[in-house]
Amino acid sequence: MFIFPFAALVCRFAFGRGTPDGANPMGRIALESTIAMIGGLVVAWLLLPVRPDWVFPIAAIAVGTHFFTFRSAYGDITFWLLGALLTALGALELFGVTRLNSSLLYVFAAIEVAFGLWLIRREVRTLR
Repeated sequence: MFIFPFAALVCRFAFGRGTPDGANPMGRIALESTIAMIGGLVVAWLLLPVRPDWVFPIAAIAVGTHFFTFRSAYGDITFWLLGALLTALGALELFGVTRLNSSLLYVFAAIEVAFGLWLIRREVRTLR
């Protein structure tokens, strides 16, 4: 829940960007798709007593599919790659192709951190 405010602070203070243009309707798509992601996370949570082994894979799919809308919101096709990786990781675990279990969290986090660092590196290079 702190990802967007933290990202906005980093963009403002590290990269000198102003606030997003409120008139841009595509900026709202990221916020609106967050509601669907939260719905997926609620479903995952509700499955905890019934299928605890499905909780993290479904949460991974919910978060991964959320990133697909960022392509439209931010105009960067690499968000499709992130969304595809995270969604596929959750689906592979859900359907038993992989057996990461609790390691799924660490693999998922590593992918997101690596992607974030790659985006920051790319942004810094464009500023030079």
